[in-house]
Amino acid sequence: KAVSFITGIAKETREYIFEEQDFMLRVKRQCAAILCNLTTIRENIERMVEEGLISAFISLLKIADTETVKHCCSSLCIVAQDEQNSLSILHEGTLPYMISGAKKGDIQTRRSCSAVLSALCSHSESRHQLLLDEDVLHALITSSRIEDANTRLRCVIAFANLSSEPLI
Repeated sequence: KAVSFITGIAKETREYIFEEQDFMLRVKRQCAAILCNLTTIRENIERMVEEGLISAFISLLKIADTETVKHCCSSLCIVAQDEQNSLSILHEGTLPYMISGAKKGDIQTRRSCSAVLSALCSHSESRHQLLLDEDVLHALITSSRIEDANTRLRCVIAFANLSSEPLI
């Protein structure tokens, strides 16, 4: 009886842990969605970046959940429209997550991450930084093979923008 009692407790504990993890994932998804919505209002962006938006996205990207990544990347594309923000995105360390997602993620993650890489390629100083990391080109090449016209177009635009930079 003691073994079945312990086994029962272990099973209930495991189910509770899974429920708790599921709850936390839903909370993180919701946070990413809220931040995404807030960045659609241009007046919010500068203050949000100053208050740690990019580092918040890095924390959310670490969970590697497709839905969360999609919201983070949508916001990062908007934030990257400003050249200074684009540099902040790179300096704060999002690039490894974008490269990994574009190369190894599921289709939605690859689309989202390649969109951010393409957005970052729209500014001269960012392009220079991106060219220093050869994995960026590999990630864009990998993403350009997706059977999705928009993703392919983003990759072509990124390659065109990168090609305007002098070789390093």
